[in-house]
Amino acid sequence: MELNLTSYEQDMLEGKHGRIKQIAMEKICRYANVLGATELCTVTMATLYCGAHNYLEVLGSDDVVETFSVMSMGAEKDLRLDQFSSVCQCQSCVEPFDNLRCRELQISTALKEKNERYMQYFLDAGVMRVTTCAPYLTGWVPVRGQHFVTSESSNVLLCNSLFGACGNPDGIEAGFWAAACGRIPKWGKHDPANRLGTCLVKINIPIESSFDWDLLGYTIGKTVPSGSVPVLEGEFILPNMLKFKQLAASLAVVSDVDMCHIVGLTPEAATCEMAFGGKEPQAVYQINEDDMDRCRRMLCNDTPGKVKYISLGCPHYSLAEIKEVVDYLGQRKFAKGIVFQIWTAYSIRELANRCGYTKIIQEAGGDIYAGHCPFGVFENEKSKKKILDGAEGVAFDAAKMASGLPANYDAGIKTYYGSKYQCIDAAVNGYWEVK
Repeated sequence: MELNLTSYEQDMLEGKHGRIKQIAMEKICRYANVLGATELCTVTMATLYCGAHNYLEVLGSDDVVETFSVMSMGAEKDLRLDQFSSVCQCQSCVEPFDNLRCRELQISTALKEKNERYMQYFLDAGVMRVTTCAPYLTGWVPVRGQHFVTSESSNVLLCNSLFGACGNPDGIEAGFWAAACGRIPKWGKHDPANRLGTCLVKINIPIESSFDWDLLGYTIGKTVPSGSVPVLEGEFILPNMLKFKQLAASLAVVSDVDMCHIVGLTPEAATCEMAFGGKEPQAVYQINEDDMDRCRRMLCNDTPGKVKYISLGCPHYSLAEIKEVVDYLGQRKFAKGIVFQIWTAYSIRELANRCGYTKIIQEAGGDIYAGHCPFGVFENEKSKKKILDGAEGVAFDAAKMASGLPANYDAGIKTYYGSKYQCIDAAVNGYWEVK
């Protein structure tokens, strides 16, 4: 199929708007041809995986221009980034570490300075340094029909589903190309025809808490076939955005689902008939208590035991979620030797500072971290050793962490998965109780 370009797109491809846009358009056109797309659409919002991330070290260069040119753009090593597209609002996704907690995380001065050079390069090109996996918490909110790119899988699913915006899990490099030229192939969820529901998922148990929604996402992902657009229906109380982000994170990490509908909540599913475009579902699945319990057991060790490391905030916590931790913790302190981390965005941590929440967490023996998550921490051997030295167990309130992080530590360390309240109790007692 032939790819049809506008005159402006053709001009970019011919280099009339600079080398960076030309290279970006070449990549986007090749991408479109592979996908079979016949036209492009305008990208107006992007979150980009900026920073001196560990995977870039394979190139063996500390030069930011060379690294971005080769690793992100697939071009000659001296391709200079001047500005991203003027039509695209760009902000950074997570960085390799919390740059204000380098001492605590065993991050060297050299690595911190290297990351600062990388981030300045992107700042100069127009990227806002927000640094979060949950950009909707900081004002990055694409509206219905708006086309976006993002490097965060849960963000793809949430924005497609809850906001009615249009995006695909394109990958890190394609995000940079799209942001540079302001275009992405009109394919996948950019095409209205691909946004209709494919299967009906009937939820036959009460779903209320954030933990319920997190576990439900994992369970649905283990249930529906590849390529599904599930439509959720049941007697549950409709989730707010914070609960929906937990559903999105766990569903995205265990499946290739990049959009779902909740009847009566998401904008393209006012009714079940609307969600399916008047067609019958290809299949109907039932989610019962046994299904949820089976998936919980996949993620949580079934024997009680000591814990050393507890991490909350995947995706990043909102200010309201940090307040929930503080309110539940009260005047209690964490057990000796416990490493307790809450992860959020820098701007939200600053609000937590103003509210006094950070001080309460610190006085209890924990801390609030910003800009990344344990995946980044555990990539650094010094950080991981400090946290896990002598650990018998670790605990998380997110299926994404409980399913993905165990590959980064010894199999003899028990992984526990439960609500934020179970995690707080474990941090206070130094012990995970199996209920």
